[in-house]
Amino acid sequence: MLHLPAAATAVAGLLLATAPRSAVADDLIDRFSRLDSIGGVSVATDGRHIALLCDRNGHRAACVYELDAIDKPPLVFDPRPDQRLYRIRWSGPEWLLLDVDITENLTNFTNNVRLATFARTLAINIRTRNAAQLLTNPETAFTSNLTRIAAAPEATPDEVMMAAFYWRDDALKDTRLGPARGDARMGLFRVSLKTGLGKLVEDGGVGTYAYVLDPQGMLRARADFSEKARHDTVYRIESGGASKLLERPAANSEMNPIAGMAAGGKDLALGAYGPDGNYTPYLIDLATGAQRPVALDLEGIDVGGWISDGTSSAIVGVHFAGDGDTQRFIDPALQRWYTALRRALPGKSVHFRSWSRDCSIIGLSAEAPGEPATWYIFDANQKSLSPVGQARPELAEVPVAPTTRIRYSARDGLGIEGFLTLPPGKTEKDGPFPLLLHPHGGPFARDDASFDWWAAYFAQRGYAVFKPNFRGSDGYGLAFRKKGYGEFGGAMIDDIIDSAKYLVSKGLADSARICTMGASYGGYAALMVAIRDPSLVRCAVGVNSVTDPPGYISEVVKRYGKDSMALEFWDDYMGDRFRDTGEMTALSPLRNAQSLKVPVLLLHGSLDTNVFVEQSRNLRDRIATAGGNVRLVEFAGDDHYLNTTAVRQTLLTEIDAFLSRQLATK
Repeated sequence: MLHLPAAATAVAGLLLATAPRSAVADDLIDRFSRLDSIGGVSVATDGRHIALLCDRNGHRAACVYELDAIDKPPLVFDPRPDQRLYRIRWSGPEWLLLDVDITENLTNFTNNVRLATFARTLAINIRTRNAAQLLTNPETAFTSNLTRIAAAPEATPDEVMMAAFYWRDDALKDTRLGPARGDARMGLFRVSLKTGLGKLVEDGGVGTYAYVLDPQGMLRARADFSEKARHDTVYRIESGGASKLLERPAANSEMNPIAGMAAGGKDLALGAYGPDGNYTPYLIDLATGAQRPVALDLEGIDVGGWISDGTSSAIVGVHFAGDGDTQRFIDPALQRWYTALRRALPGKSVHFRSWSRDCSIIGLSAEAPGEPATWYIFDANQKSLSPVGQARPELAEVPVAPTTRIRYSARDGLGIEGFLTLPPGKTEKDGPFPLLLHPHGGPFARDDASFDWWAAYFAQRGYAVFKPNFRGSDGYGLAFRKKGYGEFGGAMIDDIIDSAKYLVSKGLADSARICTMGASYGGYAALMVAIRDPSLVRCAVGVNSVTDPPGYISEVVKRYGKDSMALEFWDDYMGDRFRDTGEMTALSPLRNAQSLKVPVLLLHGSLDTNVFVEQSRNLRDRIATAGGNVRLVEFAGDDHYLNTTAVRQTLLTEIDAFLSRQLATK
């Protein structure tokens, strides 16, 4: 069995032994606000090392262990303070790749954008400690995402192939950030892991959005997309040049069809929405162009996306929403072990996260509804499953808050699903409870029964937390998603309101003690609930919230252009409402600030580039001018994603105090 040594308690974070069992609020905030002690496991290509996404003094770091010497202290790689680590992977036995976000002030460089977030990949050799940031070429300096590894050929271990948008010398002053703007185009680069410099080896053009390489690094296919025509073309690449393999219109804001090279190296993995409204994966033979569905028994399942090998575009399976079985693998070895490990871990949702090149060593997580994950390493040769550690060991002795599925009907009869978390030890018969309506962000996203530190904390504090998957949410098929089109501030909000009324009618919620809270779109929704049905709630909490959709849309146009897919995504959900003056007012909390009669708490990251902090600042000022009750807390140096323990601690502390005042028994 594999166990982390005592010296690794910085990774495991086992401090619970000395903590009191009867936790008070401050103690609970301390426990629930911590980052995951283990937030991910990545297996080196030869299976000799693993890297953990670990907690290092309240920030994410990479901790590397040698599996045959697990008792040794880990190698710890800390990004710079301005770099936010969000993913780790390997390109070979010695090269560890760290994907980080960096936010820059571009006021002196562009006319349209004040702040921008850049995703970058850092390569670290665990033997020599040589490190480099990849693709530091001048022509990619303003490219927003430089993390796309197309291949990591085994024959050239000190190089990777990367796909990236780049600007030609005469277009470096383009003021918009995003793909295919002006003279920006996608190229394929051979990149040195030692120096970080890349050499352009393929230039597809302004419409290219994907390259597909085989494991040896040979270019096999290319995909182009016309934003104006909304048209996809996939080309087969051979020694004689490019030939058209597939051409079709692309549906509004849906996934572009090409995903990568399927396991085996003979087929491309693609996808489309089928007649049943579910996203359907299929394969296309590179030699003949013949198409066939992926034989994974997916009837009736709305596939959420593809599973790649973690480093390149090689596709090994698909993932989807579910209560336990949430992955299916094209690769027969991975599917065989996935089936076996699901049987070995009954009652758990099992997720394969990483594996060695030969699939003999697999890193995985398993979790029960409402509980933090436990991480494991599976050795296929030894047929042994060894625990690496718990994601949240400091919560091991805290009672679990039960999470159950609730189904209800919206006012127009549409069936809606949501997830209710109750205080530990309580059942539905113990209601009614003070209720926190907690809609998800996106809005193209969904909630499930998995552990949520935010909701779980407030359940510990005695609140019921309900997370409705309102119309427009992911995971229920295209028809359900399209029910949200044009309903950004309308029926999507009514679905949330209807969930509260349903819970009140069932004796689960105290009608006099309801508050809405959410982040991003969820924060917008929380504010809109208070505007559309002010008698329903006593307060509203918005974190990194969109408060003025028309203003937000203007930022999208500045960044990506009026013909971009980013704009079309929002056009789907808002329809033409943001172009009509009356409708703009109807869907904007900012323009209805005088209607926010309940106390409002706003929290926002100062470096948020998804939703600029001005959205919250402007709403605060407008509510205050109208004589309302409002407070804004800014997270200095944080972005959209609540990345540090300190930020999460502030969030829980502020919201807890706010709710204690607003939902106190009268």
